[in-house]
Amino acid sequence: SATRVVLELIVPNDVFAPTTLPRRLPLLAMAFGIAGVSACILMLIGGNDLRLWQNSLAGRFLDDQLVLLEVAVGAAGIHYLLIGSAGLCGRSVAGFQNHPLQSASLAEFWARRWNRMVQGNLKRGFFQPQVRSGRPQLGVLAAFTASGVLHVMAVVGAGPPSLIALPSISVMGFFLLHAGLVLVEKRLGWDRAPLRPWLLLWARVRTIVVFIALSPLLIDPFACVTHVHGRAFQPSPQAESRN
Repeated sequence: SATRVVLELIVPNDVFAPTTLPRRLPLLAMAFGIAGVSACILMLIGGNDLRLWQNSLAGRFLDDQLVLLEVAVGAAGIHYLLIGSAGLCGRSVAGFQNHPLQSASLAEFWARRWNRMVQGNLKRGFFQPQVRSGRPQLGVLAAFTASGVLHVMAVVGAGPPSLIALPSISVMGFFLLHAGLVLVEKRLGWDRAPLRPWLLLWARVRTIVVFIALSPLLIDPFACVTHVHGRAFQPSPQAESRN
């Protein structure tokens, strides 16, 4: 069933996988984690007071970026809480992510640095079977499509079809665009991190800029689903006039 597929994609085995990397100073990691989660909560409260999304299209874009920052800071906080808690128990675990801001390409971001909760399962369930069949490009498309469907499922239950159709298309478009860009990166050789420091810096900046530019496709619908900063899906003027 669809529910079973979703549950299989969020098994946290990769998050709690043992690692050979030392996890020293678990109390410091816990402090980072508490600071990250606290900062996320404070930004959520501040964003709800500001409600930049109400002002203009530019304000909505800025609000999307604030939500993106909240997600990034909150996810980092959860990551440090996980490895700090494990360290206090004498364990060394991989954690939720792997320095995503150091990604030199979108391929690196999605495959190795972001959200181990889902990443490994998508790789094993969708990407690797196609690679074994000699179709790695199809594997990339399959993994991103599966991730898109997983995220769309969170949107479709948020309202009637007239409200969630475009947001659902936006969310799926985000993942399909990233799939296409990952394939372009591989064709251009951009999926391999440059060795020269200045080229590596440029690759990281390029990756961040592209991600930020496309992020509203995903962030905007999810901000409405979760009512972040007081948002909600609004009926179109045409629908309102019919009513």
